Amino acid sequence: MAYLERMDMDTRLEMYRRFRENRLSYFYLAMVLSSFVAFIPGFSDQGFFNLFFYALLAIIIVRVDETRYYNIPIPKWDEILVGLGVCVSSFIFDLGTRGIFGGGYGQTDYTILALGIILLFFGYRNLKKIYLPLLLVGGLSFSLKALQLISAAYFDSIADWFVAAITRLAGPGGLGYPVHSGAMPGWAGSLPGWAPTQYGYALPPNSLLYPEDLVAQPGTFTVFGLNETASLHVDWGCTGLRSLIMFSFILMALIWPMEISGRKKALGIGIGILGAFLINILRMVMLALLMYYKDLDTTMAVHKHLGDFLFIMWIAIYWWVFFHFFGEGEGRESQGEREEGGVDGREVGGVSGREEVGEGGRMDTRVDIEEA
Repeated sequence: MAYLERMDMDTRLEMYRRFRENRLSYFYLAMVLSSFVAFIPGFSDQGFFNLFFYALLAIIIVRVDETRYYNIPIPKWDEILVGLGVCVSSFIFDLGTRGIFGGGYGQTDYTILALGIILLFFGYRNLKKIYLPLLLVGGLSFSLKALQLISAAYFDSIADWFVAAITRLAGPGGLGYPVHSGAMPGWAGSLPGWAPTQYGYALPPNSLLYPEDLVAQPGTFTVFGLNETASLHVDWGCTGLRSLIMFSFILMALIWPMEISGRKKALGIGIGILGAFLINILRMVMLALLMYYKDLDTTMAVHKHLGDFLFIMWIAIYWWVFFHFFGEGEGRESQGEREEGGVDGREVGGVSGREEVGEGGRMDTRVDIEEA
């Protein structure tokens, strides 16, 4: 009987050791699988990427500072129950809001689930050590919800601001091209040469339409091009604000754990966000100029890929500049100190380390289990 009890204890110790060694891999897998609720028919009203991005954000935060999260003690049973409770509450919250507002399992519901998974794997008693994933995942959800409310109330004003930026940079007061705010009036359809295009309507060059004939329309500007005159509308996707917020949180997840000063962190994050915003303005100006030299259909075809190309180019330039000016020296020394302090920078022994060597050279993990 004692032999069986001993075998049972050995099995429990082995299971504990394996979980401790692979906890971060299990956490990554749990975050990815949780986003698959988007594929449940009739359950979620969000696309997969909208939910997966939250999981990706949490994974990045932990992955870039893996040593820190590896050394966090295994949660106790009450911490595990709290984490499970938060996870379950996301579905309860969904049922409650679904009955009041309708819709399906949304981003707010999934945010609660993601926070519950973080607590499940790392424990609420370690809030000081896991505040960053909790803060950024929750902050992303709050920011996108606030942006949604702001856009619903002030989208026309936001779109007009982008149009003003385009016309000031590319128009007569900037680069000198005939780019003006406003849309072609309804009577333009009676002018000679008025014809539909794949994406709207256009007039031939040198038509009887002049800039002073344009009518005010939110988020719309008109280009008097060499080949045709057409109006373009800045819709919500063109502003890039949602993508900018998501990119901002990814930057914070990557930069904040770095071993550099707080000033460098803030400056690096600020430059990244500002650069991404200006790149989007540059994209719109380039489309206006393309409209001038080509036509509306060509402009809209390029529009689908120009933003991706410019953003990738900016990311490459940004990271080169960041690591060249901000990322050297201090961070490398800290990394070297961590590597000298233990295996792969992880603490050895104690509650947060690996197994201790007991009598007879046997690896003993009982102390870890009792204190965890």
